[in-house]
Amino acid sequence: MLRCSNVCLRYLGAGTRIHSAGSQALLKASALPRSRFDSFQRNASSATQPYPFDTENDYSEQWDRNRERRPRVRQVGTGLEDSYRNVRLSETLSYSRKQKKRARREIRGDNKEVDLLMELSKGRSLPEGVNPTVVNKELQWLKDPKELSNRVARLLDAGQVPLAVAMIRKSESLRIDSSAAWNRLLGHCFKRGAPLAAFKFYNDMKKRARAPTDRTYTVMLRGLCLRSRQSVKHVELAKRVYQQLLSPSSGVQPSHYHHHAMLEVCGTYHDMDALWDVIGKLPENGRSKPNAQTFTVILMALRNSFDNDIESIPEDKMELRKKKRESFIRDSKRIWLEIITQWQKGQLEIDNELVGAMATVLSDPMDELNSYNVLALFNQTMGIPILLSQPKDLSMKGSAQGKWEAAVRASKDRPNYTNWQSLNSESDAADEEELEDIPFEEEGNHGLEDENAWEHNLEGVFDPVDKVNTADGPSFLVPNNMVLNHILTVCRILSKGTAAGRGYWNLFTLDEKGYNVKPDEGNFHEYLRLLRISRSSHTAVDVIKQQMVPAGLVEGKTFHIAMSCCLRDRTNPNVLVNAQALLSLMKDTLPLPDPRPLKSFIDLSDALTENPQWLLGLRGLEDIDQNSTNLTMMGRNMRWALHKTVIASLEPHINRLYESMKQQADLPPPSFSAPSPSADAVNGFLAVEFMIKAREMLDKCLGSQFEDIITKSDRDWVAPLAIKLRMFSKSEVANKLRKAHIRPLTHHYLSEKAAETEDAQSC
Repeated sequence: MLRCSNVCLRYLGAGTRIHSAGSQALLKASALPRSRFDSFQRNASSATQPYPFDTENDYSEQWDRNRERRPRVRQVGTGLEDSYRNVRLSETLSYSRKQKKRARREIRGDNKEVDLLMELSKGRSLPEGVNPTVVNKELQWLKDPKELSNRVARLLDAGQVPLAVAMIRKSESLRIDSSAAWNRLLGHCFKRGAPLAAFKFYNDMKKRARAPTDRTYTVMLRGLCLRSRQSVKHVELAKRVYQQLLSPSSGVQPSHYHHHAMLEVCGTYHDMDALWDVIGKLPENGRSKPNAQTFTVILMALRNSFDNDIESIPEDKMELRKKKRESFIRDSKRIWLEIITQWQKGQLEIDNELVGAMATVLSDPMDELNSYNVLALFNQTMGIPILLSQPKDLSMKGSAQGKWEAAVRASKDRPNYTNWQSLNSESDAADEEELEDIPFEEEGNHGLEDENAWEHNLEGVFDPVDKVNTADGPSFLVPNNMVLNHILTVCRILSKGTAAGRGYWNLFTLDEKGYNVKPDEGNFHEYLRLLRISRSSHTAVDVIKQQMVPAGLVEGKTFHIAMSCCLRDRTNPNVLVNAQALLSLMKDTLPLPDPRPLKSFIDLSDALTENPQWLLGLRGLEDIDQNSTNLTMMGRNMRWALHKTVIASLEPHINRLYESMKQQADLPPPSFSAPSPSADAVNGFLAVEFMIKAREMLDKCLGSQFEDIITKSDRDWVAPLAIKLRMFSKSEVANKLRKAHIRPLTHHYLSEKAAETEDAQSC
């Protein structure tokens, strides 16, 4: 047997070892240090979640996919490569929380693997089918606990679970430290959805006089957060492990990792009684006393429990939903009062992640007052001025924009509530009586008097703290991209928050005496959404042209949001000029246009056509004699001038999409799975829908409506373009392209680079 440090390659050929060494060298030469990514992750406007990849293998696989992408041309002013921008999975705290929750619900493997693990966990002898000679030979070179752990991990990933189990059990008889190997096996059981097998191996380990380490308890508690294929009581099992950890006989000092893992189990399965029980037993002093991350986990557990409760309440029971929201906010404010009290005394160091978690708790489109409290929260912890007056109505009420966003979110998955009874029914009355009969009480049964005292204290929970930034007091936190994203979101859902949102944008990004925060993609997109509410299409164009393009942060989504801003600002006489400017910027910055803003541009022209009064003052059209006495002819001339301008603006984008789509349609069906789409590829379904809509517009222009207006030269220009798009109306072509990713061609990149060079020379 070869004495090789990489034990997983012992039985492979030399060519495989050379290929593996080359891949590792390439990875080390190309990948950035992990600390740099961690720094970006902490300051990004996305959710403050842990590193998105569990192992180095996951990271290398993502890097291998990203390094095949074409490097972006514009990199001036950005300190982060495109591949690392694409690693960020979200732009909002809510989305990242849902993604993390969904990842916990995914199970690898199948029931056969669960049955195999259960069978192996029951026996204590050599598993059937495993050659003892192979086990002894393997362990001959695995005296080091780390090497043994790595070898077991590779065997588990390769599906050789019996051999891995046999090696672990045999190593115990050889007096090899196998704690890390046991941890690998336990983690593998949880990932495959077999917690019962994990507990059987856990007991087997203890019977072999192998005491659990601090890492073992962490693996057990975190593993119970994952979804399983076996029916178990996750919280009950976690409490058993947690009690063993807290026992003086465990020999392990509990740390933040253990407390946080136990809190996550309670939050994942929405067991608030167990959560408060764990919180009450947390140490008040020492190294493992609650820190900022502890309170972050608690707040997010409360938020997850509230979301779970709201999903089970029908939309027509608004009073019950309101009571749930009030109870949730009250509990969160009590937690925050404890945080601020300790912070003011110097007993706790808070961070942006904790403040962001509290902002997520408060922000809600249907709760305008608590959404405003997000601004007070940032003023309290960071000294950011409040540029908006407090809502006068203190009741839990949403703004018009907030109600609309809540309705849109609910319409995506709206069940049928026609069978639900009214609020005056007996069952609903019983529910209300049950809520009234069980008032919230603190531990020790303090009663309603203490409850009223708590309510009085919570009124000023977000008031400014005394002696901040002094020698005897705490220091303000430094705002980052996440804070800016929260503020823009709050200003968007408040009734009169758009002007304040623009003021915050200038304070954070443009004012030299401000906070000098460098916006990321999430900040720009959230600001564009704010501009859409205020119908500021011209400002949206300026933001993209003056800030996003120089920073190299434009993508198809950028123009999609900006074009929707123009669609909302359709009464503006300059809206057509602004929309054309967006299409021109997209042509110069993207190798392949996004179909969504192109389709919105056609929708904008349709809206203008249906309202002739808007065409009278519309800029960007050909000169039309508005003194004509024939109003019918003047209206037709204006509509034709609009269609002609729209076709001229869309033509270069149509040609680019046509070239790429035609090549994709001519390709034979792949005999293997298609590679992952590049960052510059567009969705085939959206591209086909736009081409069909563009052809409908062209056919309308060639119809009888403009028959006596269109000139021969214009007809010769429009007709070939319409004929060219007929291929996408064929069912076989359309069905093939709808399932594909349309990739740009080589000369599309060259034309983009030429446009950027021309812009640089003009500057």
